[in-house]
Amino acid sequence: MKITSYLIIIVFVALACNKTDLTSGLSGGVKFSVDSLKFDTLLAGLPSSVHTVKVFNTSNEDVVFDKVELGGGTLSNFSINLHGRSGSSFSNIQLPAKDSIYLFVTVTPANTSADHLFLIRDSITFSHKNLTQKLQLEAYAEPVTVYKNVTIQNDLTLEAGKSYFIQGIFTVAENVKLNISEGVKIYVYPNSPIEIKGILNVNGNAEKPVLFTTYRKDYLTSGSWEGIRLSANNQLHTIKYTRIEYAKNAIILESTQPGNTQLTIEGSAIRFSLSAALRLKNINLSLNNSEITNNNINISMEGGGEYNLKQVTAATYSTMHTLHQVAGISINDTGASETNPMKVDILNSIIWGDLSDELRFLKGSNHSIVNIRYSIYKMTLQKDDINISESQTTDPLFAEIDISKKIFNFKLSSGSPAIDKGLFVSSDKDITGALRTDGKPDLGCYEFFYTEQ
Repeated sequence: MKITSYLIIIVFVALACNKTDLTSGLSGGVKFSVDSLKFDTLLAGLPSSVHTVKVFNTSNEDVVFDKVELGGGTLSNFSINLHGRSGSSFSNIQLPAKDSIYLFVTVTPANTSADHLFLIRDSITFSHKNLTQKLQLEAYAEPVTVYKNVTIQNDLTLEAGKSYFIQGIFTVAENVKLNISEGVKIYVYPNSPIEIKGILNVNGNAEKPVLFTTYRKDYLTSGSWEGIRLSANNQLHTIKYTRIEYAKNAIILESTQPGNTQLTIEGSAIRFSLSAALRLKNINLSLNNSEITNNNINISMEGGGEYNLKQVTAATYSTMHTLHQVAGISINDTGASETNPMKVDILNSIIWGDLSDELRFLKGSNHSIVNIRYSIYKMTLQKDDINISESQTTDPLFAEIDISKKIFNFKLSSGSPAIDKGLFVSSDKDITGALRTDGKPDLGCYEFFYTEQ
């Protein structure tokens, strides 16, 4: 096993937009388009995106900067390009009257041995005659361990609260367990798959969920990384309280032969997958208290196997991240048989979205059973092939859906028909960790409390 570990800096960003006078002796003065720069998420060894600062001369006189200088010089984590010239120090920079020049700033944080959040700072000084003005640069950073093109040959536990970066193929060998502890964050490089040939155990909790996401927080788009492919060799995979975002296919678990491969997902959210959140074939699924939203396909089930969905919110709306063209829940029993029947049971759940049919069942076997019980669903076709009881087709009235503003709050509003309409099974928790205690569970993964109003 070859593992390359080093520290990666992740920088959190906010970009100020106030303008600052450089010289008060000139009419109108020299101004910056910003008064400070705080960079977006980035990784050590990889440059940030370029941030642009425009320097204006609003006066009627030419200005010549005696010096423009990066405080840390050549040792700085930051890099600058001024008016087409790269370097850390510039002299005699001319800025004509009523004109402007561009300053481009990037940052490539150096590796450190820190094990906690720390602050990176620098500044750019503009000097004109006896006047100076500083443009502040700063970033908070955290250490991240890197796995680059590795195969894990022995059981491995990713430590609670730590962050990791995956580049290239990350493989867990057969009969090897990958355990992921609470609060772990995993950032994945483009075209980098996670291949679990052994067993995956993800153990987040409501307070400290595990996160799988793209490494670029300044460029969020579906399909930014490959996703997780699980083995189907009669394994038991468990994923608890986990967020998976912006993958091509978030989780693939397909078996050519029916068996007892089991996937249990609880308290988790899978969002913005380019293709499918869950692509499953000939396996057994237990999906509880989870949000599967804004994926092109939320859940694809094929062949035989047992698929139990309880307290699930599965909804999709077309966005800049997801072009929603097919039903969110796709059921295809091709390959099912008397010895390998397909059984789908959807209980206390919400299946919704902006298509007229958010559930499609391609039935080809007499051994298949699909039940929808105590749920809200959106479907106009093929109802005769599905056993539907105590369910409705009314709008679930989510708390707030505003596509233009990119707001997707799949909690329930106070007038939702999903409130208190579930079948009591057990006094379990919703996706936030809140107890369902009144014996009348709400539909979907979020329990509504009137204190939320």
